[in-house]
Parts: sequence; structure tokens; C-alpha cells
Amino acid sequence: MKRVLVTLAVAALGYSGCTSTPTASQVVVFVYADPGVLARATRLRVQVFGGTRQGGSLVPDELVEQEDYDPTVRRQLVLAPAGNDPDRLFRVVAHGIEVVGGAEVSFVTTSVVSGYVAEETRVIELRLWDTCVSVTCANADQGCVDAVCGSNYKPPGSLEGFEECAEGLERCADGCVDLDDDEDNCGTCANACQAGTRGAAACEAGACTLVCPPGFATCDGDLTDCQTDVTTASSCGACGFTCGGATPVCLGSDGTYGCSDSCGSLALCGTSCADTESNAIHCGMCDNECPVVDHGVPTCALGACSFACMEGFGDCDGDPANGCETDLTRTAANCSECGNVCATTANSSPRCTNSMCSITCASGYSNCDNDPATGCEVRIERDPVNCGVCGFICPSPPTNAASQCSNFSCSFVCNAGFGNCDGNWGNGCEVDLRSNHDNCFQCGNNCGPANCVDATCTCPANTLGCGSPMDCCDNATEFCNVNQGFVCQPQP
Repeated sequence: MKRVLVTLAVAALGYSGCTSTPTASQVVVFVYADPGVLARATRLRVQVFGGTRQGGSLVPDELVEQEDYDPTVRRQLVLAPAGNDPDRLFRVVAHGIEVVGGAEVSFVTTSVVSGYVAEETRVIELRLWDTCVSVTCANADQGCVDAVCGSNYKPPGSLEGFEECAEGLERCADGCVDLDDDEDNCGTCANACQAGTRGAAACEAGACTLVCPPGFATCDGDLTDCQTDVTTASSCGACGFTCGGATPVCLGSDGTYGCSDSCGSLALCGTSCADTESNAIHCGMCDNECPVVDHGVPTCALGACSFACMEGFGDCDGDPANGCETDLTRTAANCSECGNVCATTANSSPRCTNSMCSITCASGYSNCDNDPATGCEVRIERDPVNCGVCGFICPSPPTNAASQCSNFSCSFVCNAGFGNCDGNWGNGCEVDLRSNHDNCFQCGNNCGPANCVDATCTCPANTLGCGSPMDCCDNATEFCNVNQGFVCQPQP
């Protein structure tokens, strides 16, 4: 699968560059674009938002940097927090941009929110999925991951550590690879070799090529097909090797062919000696070539045509007309093999990535124990020991208060009967609302001539409460005139 990386050096976040032994708190982000996105995008846009774990929200909303890139350019994104403070957070949003009616429009987007690990370099992979094209997420802080909208929080401690590559290898999104023979990173990172109609993709000496099935070769340099039948007299065993004279036909099997004077027990098909039981070009009879199907290689067995699926694909619906229609590397209902259904677990949706089952957490939830079997077991939206991100514990509360997590952010709440009437959390909830005359039941509620008893303004004995704010009428000399607005007046 072809993917492209995007690079952004974010000076505003304090990035000073990777070193062989990094001591800064930093994150390398690889931003991918699937083939369908690349075919449609005029450019890729990357936005970086910065923020802190303390305060209003765990979703950073301060735009630090925005850059546009040619989709075909190999890049990577490196982030480091302001002041090398590992408690800071970031949000990276990637867009595929196209031009519609002269205006630039984002047709696909994804995002990730995470943080840093002190004095370590970690890696995040962020992908613009083909399945997310034209998917609109209701929440602006969400991004699409394989057709599912979610906040996509990644706990800093769960990020992959940055790997320093051995000599001869280069760091790509797939890890440390040998660019000379890696089919997904051939010659350069993210340069994925494509299979041909009759051949399998291969990388040799840093260049993409095809591995042709027995009896075929690529003779004209066209790497979209193994188009030459090398079982004929004009190309016997190799491109342009010609038979003639006393040995006019080509005889052989399993990739080994040579000129001969007869076909023996095999069928003579033109100038080819063919086993019609197994030859995909002469299957059952001469010149009955087995058809090419999507993501499949034609085969012949017992004189009947069939096909073999290319690596990563499967014929899961059993319909030969559409070939190997299922991508086993990313289909949750057929992950790595047909019928292998990725399990549905709590608060998540199943997904298949690189032929391995995984999960995408529902908004507000996270897989804090890193066990897919338990699903996204923690509601990080309001869990005080996993607030916003797994493992982030809300700070200890001040006097007469409790810690709470709400909307992914830590805050304090006063215990019942207490109030933070001066607005200073440093001295906690300093007022006892059950007995404080100036703050009875709630801050600012002054009882006037009354006393505060059990959070209620209560007049002394032999007096009568009257009006609001409360006045206390002397039972012996006054009455509460309700007709005049609840005021104490002398008794007539």
C-alpha cells in the first residue's frame, strides 16, 4: 500500500532536532496518506495545536503551526514541548486538500492528541484513510480513523519508543528497514512496489520489479505485467532466446525451458510444449489462457482454470468474477484470513491494521490496560485517575474539597457543607456554609440579623423571620407586614 509522509519542524514548540542519543522530550509523528487520498489531494495540510494538561481542556486548541505539503514528498513531523516541559500536550490534525470551484476544501481529515515522556523520543503514526474520505465528524476535536470518528487520545506512555537504526538501515514509518529489498519502502521510505497483473511485487537493489510466475517474464520493461510467454520458440526460457533448425520447439516446466526437437507426451501449442493439465496459458487445451482477476495470479489445475490470491488479499465471497476482492490487511471481518472476524469489545469498534486485529475506542473512552480483550474499559472523560489520558491522576484536593474529572479535565469540587467563597483554591473550601453568618448555605448569602444554623438563616428565640433578605421581628412589639413587602412594623 502506497503511503506518503509529511515533515514539519515546529520551532514554536521548541524543536531543536533529533540526535543519536536524544534527551529532549519529543515525539516523531508520521502522517500517512492512502492511495485514494493521494490520487485526489492537491496537497496535504498539517496543523499543530499546543496546550497543557492543567486547566480548562485536555484537547489543545492553540494553533502553533500550519503547513501545506506536496502529497508526493516524503516527510516527517517532529514535536517538542515549550520549555521541554513533558506535562504539555499537543494535537496534530492532518487534512487532504482538493480544489473545488477555485476554493481549497478538506475532503478527509484525522487527528491525534497525546503528550510527551520526559527525556525520551516516542513515535506516533497518523493516517489519512481511504475509508474516511467525505466522512464528517460532528465534533471539531475528533478525527476519522478507518471510517470511525473519535477523539483518538493516545497515552504518552503507550507510544512506541524511537528506534535508532543499525548501519545500512533507514528509519521509515514501518520501523528500521533495508531500502534495497523492502517492498513497502523500496529505494525510499513509503515507496511501495505494486503487483502486476501476472506478477508479484518485489524490491531488488532499491528498485521495484515483478516476480513472474513460471513461464512468464517482463521483456519490454513494462512493470505492470509479466507479458512475455517464455515457453515459445521465440523466447524459450528467457527473453529473446530463439529456437530453430533441428530443435524448433520449446520444452520444459517449472521455470526451466530449453529448445527441443519434439514435445514427447506434452501437447504442441504453436511452438510451445505445454502440459494442458497445469499450464495457465494452455489450460485444458491449447490457447485457453486463464483469465487475470483482481489481486490474483491465474493458475491451472487438472485442466481447469483457477487463481491464487496475492499476498494480503483473499477471495472471501467465493465469487471468482471479482477475484480476490478482500484486503486482508485492513478488513475487520476478514483480518489476515477470510472469516477471521475481529472481536467487538466494550466501548470500541473493531478494526484491522496490517493484518492484525485492534480496536478504535469510542469518544471519551480509552484502552488503558492495553488489552484489546477488555475493550476501552476506562471512561477518560470523567475518571479522576485516568483523566483525559490513561494514567493521568488528578491532583490531590485542597482542604474540604475533592478532585473530579469532567470533560477530560481535572477540577475541584467542595465537600457538602463547604464553599470556596474567596475563589482561591489554595486555601481550599475555607467557609463552613452550615454556620457562617455571611455565607449561609451558599457563598454571599448574608443572614443579616438572623443566625446561620444548619445552613439555614434562623431568627433568634422570641423573634419572627420576615422577608428576604431576612429581618427578625420582635414577637412582643412587631409583626411582619406581608402587604407592605414583608417588613417588620410596630404592632397596632
